[in-house]
Amino acid sequence: MTFRFATGLPLLVIGLLLLLTGAFTIAVYARYQLPAPWKRILPVLRGSVLVLLVLALMEPVMSRVQEVREEAHIAVIMDTSKSMNCVDAWTDEELLETANALGQLKTHDLIATFERAEEALEAARLLAQVDSFDLQRLGEQLDVFEQAVPSPGALAYVQPDQPEANAAYRPWQTTLKRIQIALFKAAVPDAPAPDLTAQFGQLATGLQAYRQAAISSVLAHDQVKQVLAALHTKTRRELCDLLLEGGETSLLHRLNKRGKVSVFSLAEPVSPILPLDLPSSRQHASRQGSVIADVLDILEDRPVAAVVLISDGNVTGGLTLQELRPRLDSAGTLLITVGAARDSPPQDVRVHRLQAPRSVFAGNSLLLQADVSRHGFADQWLKLSLTRNGKLDRTLDLAPGPDTRVVTFHLREDLPGRYRYALHAEVLDGESIPENNRAELTLDVLGDSMRVLLLEGFPRWEARFLEQFMSEDRRIDYEARYLDVRSRDSEDRPLNLDQYDLLILGDVDPRALSAANIQNIRSFVVDQGGTLVALAGPRHMPAAWQLTPLGRLLPVRPAVNSGTAAQHRNRPVYSTYVSLEAADGLVQLAESASDSRELWEQLPGLSWLRADTQTAINADTLVATESGPPLLARANVGLGQILYVGSDEFWRWRVRAGPQHHRRIWNQLLFSGTRAQTSAGGTYVRLSTSHTSITPGETIIVRARLFDTHKAGLTGATASVMAYDSDGTPVRSAAFSPLSDVSNEYQARLEGLPIGTYTLRPSVLGIPDEDISAAVQVDVREDTRAEFEQLALNRNALVDASDTYLPFAEFERIPELVPEQTSVRAYRQDRELWGSVGFFLVVLLLL
Repeated sequence: MTFRFATGLPLLVIGLLLLLTGAFTIAVYARYQLPAPWKRILPVLRGSVLVLLVLALMEPVMSRVQEVREEAHIAVIMDTSKSMNCVDAWTDEELLETANALGQLKTHDLIATFERAEEALEAARLLAQVDSFDLQRLGEQLDVFEQAVPSPGALAYVQPDQPEANAAYRPWQTTLKRIQIALFKAAVPDAPAPDLTAQFGQLATGLQAYRQAAISSVLAHDQVKQVLAALHTKTRRELCDLLLEGGETSLLHRLNKRGKVSVFSLAEPVSPILPLDLPSSRQHASRQGSVIADVLDILEDRPVAAVVLISDGNVTGGLTLQELRPRLDSAGTLLITVGAARDSPPQDVRVHRLQAPRSVFAGNSLLLQADVSRHGFADQWLKLSLTRNGKLDRTLDLAPGPDTRVVTFHLREDLPGRYRYALHAEVLDGESIPENNRAELTLDVLGDSMRVLLLEGFPRWEARFLEQFMSEDRRIDYEARYLDVRSRDSEDRPLNLDQYDLLILGDVDPRALSAANIQNIRSFVVDQGGTLVALAGPRHMPAAWQLTPLGRLLPVRPAVNSGTAAQHRNRPVYSTYVSLEAADGLVQLAESASDSRELWEQLPGLSWLRADTQTAINADTLVATESGPPLLARANVGLGQILYVGSDEFWRWRVRAGPQHHRRIWNQLLFSGTRAQTSAGGTYVRLSTSHTSITPGETIIVRARLFDTHKAGLTGATASVMAYDSDGTPVRSAAFSPLSDVSNEYQARLEGLPIGTYTLRPSVLGIPDEDISAAVQVDVREDTRAEFEQLALNRNALVDASDTYLPFAEFERIPELVPEQTSVRAYRQDRELWGSVGFFLVVLLLL
C-alpha cells in the first residue's frame, strides 16, 4: 500500500506548505486573549482543519497493488473457405492413422510404429557400412530395431484366421538371426569383419513385406472397414470438425489444460465463437494472414502462447502467413499449422485460362482457347458448352485423355458491340467442387480497323519492331513519319488527325512541328477523345515537350533533384508490376494480376530508362521501376487518354524472353485506344468503370469526364453516381471527387454492392437527368476461381511460415507443442482520500 498526491508536487514543497499553514494559524490566534484550555486547543483544531484543506487541494490518493496470475491464451483458427468442402482421395493407410488419432480405432499407432522400426533399421545399416564398425554398438542397435517391430499378437484387429501377418513375420526374423550370428562370429579375435550389405537389404525387404501384411490384416477387419468407409466420405471441413468433438478426448479439451482456448473461423469481421457455432465453409476468400492479425488484435491485452491454424494452406487474399511472421515473433507467439488436405488434388473438373483477344474488329475470325483439367476423370467423356450472352452457342464432347487439355473454338462476330462468352463443363458424379466448372470473358467487337499514326525522330529499334508488328496485324491501318528540325512541317501542311484513332509520338523534337500542329495533337486528345502514346527517348521525349501546350497533359513531370537525364545503357533496369484498379488490364501480361506481377518481375531487365521523370499528380503509375521513375503511366485528359512509355528497349524481350511478351504489351497499349468506343458517353458525361464484373466485397472505381453546353471541360461540379438493380430500384450511390482542381475528370468509389446486375447512372447538379444518356452495366457475382485455383494441400505455405507443421493425422501432438505460460498482471487500485466520505466527516468534526 502506498500514499501519493495526484498533483505531483514534491514532498519538500508539501512540507513547506504545511509549515506555513501551521505558522499562520499560530500567528493569528496569538493576537487573542483566550482562556488557558482554549489557548492551545483552538489553534490546534483550526490548524488541523486548514492542513486538511491544503491536503485536499493536493488530492491525496492511497494505492494498493494486487497481482493476478493469468493463463496464456491459445487461438484455434478453423479454415471455413469453400475449398474445405472438397472430399480428398485419402488412402486407407492415411485414414487408419487419422481414425487412431480421433480415437475411433485403437491401432496403437500402427504405421508410426513401423516407421520407428524402419528408422532403427536404417541406423543399424549405416553402422554396418563403416569399415571398422563397432560390433557392440551394432548389436545394440539391432536389439532396438527388433524391439520396435510389433509382433502379430500385438496387432489390434488381427484375427487368428488371418495368417498373412504371421507368414510375413518369420522371413525377416530369420534374416535378423543370420546377421546376429555373423556378428557373434566376428567377435572372435582376428576374425574378419563380415560384409552385411546383402543381409541388410533382405532384412529391409522382409520388414516392408511384414508391414504390408500387417496393415492389410488390420484393414480386413469389419470394424476397421466400417470406420474407414465413413471417413472416406467426409469433406475436409467435416474431418476438421471431428477434432473439436469427443468431449474429454477432443483437441479443445486437451488444449484447455494448457491455457484459455478461443475458437475463430475465417469469416470476417473476426470474433471468437463457440466450436458448435462454426459457420459452414462458404467463404470465397482465404485471408488467413489477415484473420490471424485480427485475432492478435482482439487478444492484444492478453498473452497468446500459440495460434493453431487448421487449413489446406490455400491463401487467396490479404496478408500472407510469411508477412505475419515478424509480428508473431515479436509477440513470442507460436504458429502451429495443421495440413487439412492431401498433397494431390481431389477428383475435380476445372475450366480455366479462358483466353481470346480483348478486342477484335467485326467480321474478323478469332480463336477462343481454354484449359480443361479433369483430375480423376481422365478416362471419361466430358461435355463442354459455350454460351454467348447467356445463350447456348455450341457444344463439344471431350474424349478421354490427359488430365489437362487445351480446347479451341473458332469464332466470328459480324456486328460491333460487347459480347460475353462463358465455357461450362458438365458436373460429373463424385466431383468435389462444381463451382470451378465455368470460366468467362468479355470481348469487344469494333466496327472499323484502327488507324494509327507514328511520328518519330529517327528509326530506332523500338520503332522498327513496332512498324513490323503493325504491318502484320490486319486490324491496324498505320502510317509512319520520321521528322526532324531540318524537315519541319510547314504551316500549309497541318496534321489532319481526324482520320486516326491513335497517335504514337516518339522522340521527336517539338521544333520539327509547327505550333498549329502541336495544338492539333492536344485537340486530338482533349476534344476528339483520341489516344496518344508518348514513347520516351534519349533526346527529346518528354523533357523537350514540357513547355509546349502538350506538356501539362503528359502523365509525367520532371523529377525533383533528378540526376542524369537518362540512365546509361550498360545497367539493366528491372520493373515492378503495380496492381491498380485503374489499370484495367492494360499492362497485365498473364491471366491473373498475381501471375502478371510475378511475370513482370521475372522478365529481363531493360537496358535503358528515362530517369529524369516522375508520375504526374493526375496520372496513374501502371508499371514502376526499382529506381523510382515510371516505366508505364497513364493519364485521362479531356475525352481522351495519354499513355507514357518510359523506355525504348522493350524490343529486347524478343531476344531474351521470346517475342510473345513484346507483342502482347504493344497490342494492349495500341488497342487501349479502341476501348473508349465501348464506354458510355453522351453530350455532358463520359463514363467508364475499372471493371465490368466484380465479386462481393470488392470496390469498383467509376470515372467520369464532365462537359458544359459548349463542350468545354466542367470543373468544380457537384456530381454523383447511382447503382440501380435490374428492377430499377436505387441501391447504392457515391459522390464524385475531382482528380485535380483544373481537370474535368472525376472519380467515385462504389462499395458494398450485393450480388446482382446493376446499371450505373451519373447525376450532375445543374444538368437535367434526362439529358444525361451515359450508363454502364456492372455485374456482381461470386468468383470461385481464386479459391479453387489450387485444390491440393499447399504444404509449402504452411511449412515455411509456421514454427511447427503437422500432418492432419498428427494433430494430437498439438497440446504437447504449446508451452505452458502463465503471466502475472499487476492491477493498481487507487482510492482518492480527498473525495471520500470519511475525509469529509473528519473535517466536519474538527470544525
